[in-house]
Amino acid sequence: MLTKLSKAKFFSKVDVIAAFNKIRIKEEHKHLSAFITPYGLYQYTVMPFGMCNSPGTFQAYINDVLHEYLDEFCMAYLDDVIIFSETREEHDDHLLRVVTRLSNAGLPMDILKSEFLQEEVKFLGLIITPNGIKMDPEKVSAIQDWLLPKTLKDVQAFLGFANFYRRFIYGFSDIAKPLTHLTRGDPKLFQMTPEASRAFDQLKQAFCSEVVLAHFNPDLKCILETDASDYVYAAVLSQIQSDDTIRPVAYLSKKMTPTECNYEIYDKELLAIVRAFEEWRPELAGAADTVEVLTDHRGLEYFRSKRHLNRRQARWAEFLEEFDFKVKYRPGKQGTKPDSLTRRTGDLPESVTDDRIQHQCQTILGDHRWDGGSHEAVRLAGLCLGEAECDLPSILSLMHESGEGMSRVGTAMVRLARLTLQGQHDPYDDLEAADEMTTQGVIDALYPTDARLTAIRDALNNGHRRIPHHLIAEGVRLELGDLETNAEGKLFMRYNRLLVPFSEKLRTRIIKDTHDSLPGGHGGRTTTYQQVSQWYYWQGMTDTIARFTNNCTTCRRSKVNRHAKHGLLHPLPVPEKYWVDISIDFITPLPPSKWCGHSY
Repeated sequence: MLTKLSKAKFFSKVDVIAAFNKIRIKEEHKHLSAFITPYGLYQYTVMPFGMCNSPGTFQAYINDVLHEYLDEFCMAYLDDVIIFSETREEHDDHLLRVVTRLSNAGLPMDILKSEFLQEEVKFLGLIITPNGIKMDPEKVSAIQDWLLPKTLKDVQAFLGFANFYRRFIYGFSDIAKPLTHLTRGDPKLFQMTPEASRAFDQLKQAFCSEVVLAHFNPDLKCILETDASDYVYAAVLSQIQSDDTIRPVAYLSKKMTPTECNYEIYDKELLAIVRAFEEWRPELAGAADTVEVLTDHRGLEYFRSKRHLNRRQARWAEFLEEFDFKVKYRPGKQGTKPDSLTRRTGDLPESVTDDRIQHQCQTILGDHRWDGGSHEAVRLAGLCLGEAECDLPSILSLMHESGEGMSRVGTAMVRLARLTLQGQHDPYDDLEAADEMTTQGVIDALYPTDARLTAIRDALNNGHRRIPHHLIAEGVRLELGDLETNAEGKLFMRYNRLLVPFSEKLRTRIIKDTHDSLPGGHGGRTTTYQQVSQWYYWQGMTDTIARFTNNCTTCRRSKVNRHAKHGLLHPLPVPEKYWVDISIDFITPLPPSKWCGHSY
């Protein structure tokens, strides 16, 4: 609202007498204002002071009365109207037009409270001058007699009053931090701390300073200085005046939320710029010249040309596109104003209980993730490092008995150790079956009974060059030169991969154990194939894994559809005349019918 006063030299202030009482209440609504007295029931005929809708109703009325002049040469806030002009001649004309309009609307002026043809006028608790705005000494003097707050309501009342003048106080949020911290606690446990007492005294002293903020002038060049520390971001909006001096227009200083405290330094510095543009959006969006943004983070100079942005940065970039600005680097030692706002001692967390510290320290692995205990971990480590007699079933059994948390840790250790055990299996697989048999146990049970594996093993042991012909006829395609056996009679392909028995259910189970496990994470066909093929082999496993992953219900329900975009429909052409296109549908089967002695 006050940005319209930047070029004004003459001011007048008009006060409307009994403003709310000038609005008459409809007859059918008068009962809503009824009140009881010892002498009977009374109803208001005009709008009284104190009703919840009175301010909004009158504001709408006076806006309608002065709608042609608002923001051109006058502003109205309830019953206070200010008229401003650049010259004396313009001001006389503007004042006459406003007074005439108010008089015609039935809104008489209080001549004792009005001021005319002034170069300095009080409006909304501020003193308006051609050079800028400043605090009203009469309003501020009440703060000097303000007693130290003793209750939570006292603190809230003081902060509510002080917050109105925060634009004049350099680093207001930093100074008031101990006081605002008191408003978060239980009112019954309220206790004034020494830090809050010092902040209270410091704010009272700050109100005594004579700070004059310049009027924002959209025709002047804007300079936006920003900075961010670990816990605070700050900004100063200034303008280059006609005499080449730089005068501040407004200050901004805010504490970061616990989430924002976790941002990397690049995003924190960018956050300060975004918040500054949000705070002064009406002023900066309509700036006549390019806004010069000064920051001590050199990387932000290239933000608008950066190709790869995360989601947060992309949202910020979309918002900043509304403004015409250019980011320039300035060393931190030269940016004393915004930098000092972010590095005050009272602004840092006072203890580890601060929300911003607590949010930075998070438990990644809870206690329930380590339910195996130290003894099981030592035993499992011994098995993985070869310091104990190891076989895969004993390792898997140990991980299962130790609980889910130990199982995950154990599978990772087995994977890292790259065990080369007989009959080894992917340690990431969930091998526990419904009948309490592991997958390895099923393989051990099926191997001696699989006739095809027996024939292949016999051919390999007898020195044959090819597998038996009846297996080739059945579609088996294996090269004996790629196979070898171990002492237990199991067959292994190259890279020590176990040849799985010819059982579709067993192969499906192996894929399912890998694909559905926590480490597997329902990966795609390529990822699942890489995991399964590290330990197993069977003919056509690529197609088998592809069919399984394509038909996985969980994957189809939760993953993004990678299907190509469907094409457009191609409807049949519209016939140009009757009987050009004839369509016939065949309906079958129909019951037999008879006509003229014939069956159809």
